[in-house]
Amino acid sequence: YESARRGQSGFETEVADLGLVGACYPCDDDAAAGEACAARILSDDPHITAIVTLSEASLGGLYRGLGRGGRKIPQDMSIIGIAGNRWADAVSRR
Repeated sequence: YESARRGQSGFETEVADLGLVGACYPCDDDAAAGEACAARILSDDPHITAIVTLSEASLGGLYRGLGRGGRKIPQDMSIIGIAGNRWADAVSRR
């Protein structure tokens, strides 16, 4: 996906420009992959407080994985996702 490569490049550039620490975790585009990715992220960095994702189909699994890892959204974790309405609506609290 060209858009994923551009997104990752932009993320890495901005993180570096702002003097922040960031990491990229490739994730397949489905809920199971999102859940597994959340577990990897929390294992690698238990103090993480924010995630940016371009993998819209993995959002539900990402939320489940973070919940299983003891994280409450948005109290403990901020998630920014580039997603279509149906994916965002599935995980938004309204």
